[in-house]
Amino acid sequence: MTSIRPTKNLDDVLELMSTEHQQLSETIARIKSAIDSQDLSVVRRELLRLQSSEQAHFRHEEEVMEYYDYPDIASHKDIHKVMADILSNINRNVVIDKLHNISDDLGVYLERALRQILEHDNDLRDFVMELRKDTS
Repeated sequence: MTSIRPTKNLDDVLELMSTEHQQLSETIARIKSAIDSQDLSVVRRELLRLQSSEQAHFRHEEEVMEYYDYPDIASHKDIHKVMADILSNINRNVVIDKLHNISDDLGVYLERALRQILEHDNDLRDFVMELRKDTS
């Protein structure tokens, strides 16, 4: 996953956020497909990839929020922590404990989690877009 580093080029920040969202979406799609076919090895591998990508994405966003003094940083970080903890628990159950059966509910949850990430990140995106307008 490409890093979002604070930069004066706000277009780069927006592009990288979009790229990371797309990568998260693609990973979730692979997980859902593997759930449908009950391919547990792919589910496990992609869940670990998702956790790594999610952690990197959250870290990158938090760097941007801190750099630009994003006003809602505390609540955004709280959401990151809750989501990271949930995915960690899922991975503990599915990957470490090696569940032998995966429910379709996992795919539904992951899609809902992605929508939540995108929804909360829209506020950050809008904030960065306003900064971009102010510097033009």
